[in-house]
Amino acid sequence: MTSRIIILGMFRSGTSITARLVQSWGAYAGPESDLFGDRYGYLEHLGLQKLNDELMDLKDRVPPVAELLLERSQDPQYMDRAMQLLDSMDRQAKEHASIAWVWKDPRLPMLLPFWTNLWGNAIYVITVRHPIETI
Repeated sequence: MTSRIIILGMFRSGTSITARLVQSWGAYAGPESDLFGDRYGYLEHLGLQKLNDELMDLKDRVPPVAELLLERSQDPQYMDRAMQLLDSMDRQAKEHASIAWVWKDPRLPMLLPFWTNLWGNAIYVITVRHPIETI
């Protein structure tokens, strides 16, 4: 199976530069048309962003209650969409001869109750930055 690399870190903590670094080492991030980015980088997969938007009820910086995420992790609709995203990334990474793929979204730390069981044996890269520097 293709390795899954998940970048975890809050907003402004260095997740974009870390994702770019992992990508430059050979991890697949997705087709350019499926990536959100601008001159600042970001490198966020649009399918992941959209599902995360829905998981968070479109509240960008307010974490949902863990029980709600656990409930959604049992909901076939959310599970099917998440598994389709994962399968697509696994398949595309293989097609691009990458041994790994990378995802990042600064909201992922707030969504761990939903995602952790789905990712399987993922590699986690956690960014740490002084809180004053993230303001």
